[in-house]
Amino acid sequence: MVGEIISQQNCYLVELSDGWNSVYFQFNFETSFNNDKNTLTNNQLFFMLIKSKKLYSGMKLHIMGMKVLDSKSETNEDEKAPERTLVEIQYNSICKAKWDEKLGLSKSKHLLRNLASLRNNGGFVPMIDVFIVKKYKLLERASGHGCRQYQEENEVEGKKVFFRIKVADSILYYTQNRQKFKDIYCEIEISGKLVNIYDQLKENERVRFYFLKGTTRYGNDFKYYDHETQKTSSQYLYLQTTNSTIFQLASTIGSLKSETAAFKEFVKENFKNTFLLTSVNMKSPETVNYYKNSIRRLKNEIDIIGIVLDPSPHKVYGCLSNGHIFQIMIHSNTFFTNIRGLEKKNSMIYFRNLKFANLENIPSENNSFLFSLHTFENSFLSSASSFFQEEVERLNLILKDKNVLQQYKDKVARVKKI
Repeated sequence: MVGEIISQQNCYLVELSDGWNSVYFQFNFETSFNNDKNTLTNNQLFFMLIKSKKLYSGMKLHIMGMKVLDSKSETNEDEKAPERTLVEIQYNSICKAKWDEKLGLSKSKHLLRNLASLRNNGGFVPMIDVFIVKKYKLLERASGHGCRQYQEENEVEGKKVFFRIKVADSILYYTQNRQKFKDIYCEIEISGKLVNIYDQLKENERVRFYFLKGTTRYGNDFKYYDHETQKTSSQYLYLQTTNSTIFQLASTIGSLKSETAAFKEFVKENFKNTFLLTSVNMKSPETVNYYKNSIRRLKNEIDIIGIVLDPSPHKVYGCLSNGHIFQIMIHSNTFFTNIRGLEKKNSMIYFRNLKFANLENIPSENNSFLFSLHTFENSFLSSASSFFQEEVERLNLILKDKNVLQQYKDKVARVKKI
């Protein structure tokens, strides 16, 4: 229970008691900082709880990971004042308890947090329960701060290998108020010994993670554009595994095992792990204007199934089934530079996780556009036939019609002269 909240010269001292003994949590005043939830420090987060009266005397808290710091407050200048045991607690490791909860040690071994309540600099995360929306490729740390796709044939001992998954909170399965929790963009970076679980984690599955930590990977200027919902989100959560992190698949948890199939169907219906460029409504002037002027400055991911018409080592031109042209700029830090299959013209190909860069009108063409995209470390090639049969059939019709195929090649030739 929260006892006294003592305002001292430059800090707050918060008393925490189990009814018998008290410890004190101390944090400094914050006079100036922005209100960006993505980059607030642990100290600033607690300061905001006090100022907004969300942390007050008499309330009960669940706390995990409390650390004893010292036996006496540094700000206590009076030698006759009683000793106070100082502790460190982290924002992500506390939550409000029910009014009738018993004080003392909790019977629950883990404290379940929902993603909306976590912050990047809030420290240790006891437990989350999530759906895997998208799983990215294995990466390895490169020189400097970069990374590149992991090549197993070039394996060298000591390489730092990791991968990321994009997740959504499992609370969405149980609540009708889904928009509040669906708007949060959350990635988990999995590294160290847990890299070995890469093949066990599947898209659309439910999983529990214990003992993660938050970090600010994208900074305070993060903005993500969801092509499917056509919405922009500025709130993100980036979590990392630690040496203590463990995981559990829902299919191995007794109380959840029977619902495994229902979980997968729910994620498939509510979260698409791929969005095709041909799904963009180019007949809407508002959409065209937004793609031309705004999206390239936002984090975004989009997929392409198309026909390669003019490949080169650094740029690939091709056509979509709806008559538009695409160009994909190949960056050296991706595995695309090592793929030889792009040398073949008039071949169907499926690019995943591309970054949308620009949209331009093609000269002398009515309502025909050039989409510019580029690869990044999570981009890769995949097989399209089993996922998008209708799209594949439309592209096969183009490949069989030499006249139509030639028209697309002429478009590409005009585009390259721009």
